[in-house]
Amino acid sequence: MIASMSVISSCSKDDFTIENKAVTGDLTFIRTAFIPLSFDSTGLVPLSAQISMEGDGTLSDIGDVHFETTFKIDLVLGMGTDFVTTYTGSSPADSFSSTGTSQVQPNGSFLVQDNLGSGTGKFSKISGEGTTTVWLNQAQDAGTATMDWTVTY
Repeated sequence: MIASMSVISSCSKDDFTIENKAVTGDLTFIRTAFIPLSFDSTGLVPLSAQISMEGDGTLSDIGDVHFETTFKIDLVLGMGTDFVTTYTGSSPADSFSSTGTSQVQPNGSFLVQDNLGSGTGKFSKISGEGTTTVWLNQAQDAGTATMDWTVTY
């Protein structure tokens, strides 16, 4: 799974690598877990689930990242909640997190609203937000994600 303005810090411009800058990029991912949380009256069709995914890609001004995410999804409404995503840079010491929600779009993609923070290493001052557009493959066990964020770090 974001298009909005990031929180502007009171630190001087020299304290950041980038400040309030558009960050874009593409990731590929696979689903690593699908745990049904509720079922229809037959007990056979999941109505909600917890999903985990992981993948890799490159984000402008951030570089190569590996990500892992877990979230809950209402399969009837197409709404995802409780996103907890960790992005790790080329060094394991450089990471940041994203939280948010998602909603299926009329074109079949999912639009995730991301809020960035909780950074370590070179991302220790990260803040920002934006959207991630997620496309699933036909089997819905892998796909691609395109980020469109505004970031300070």
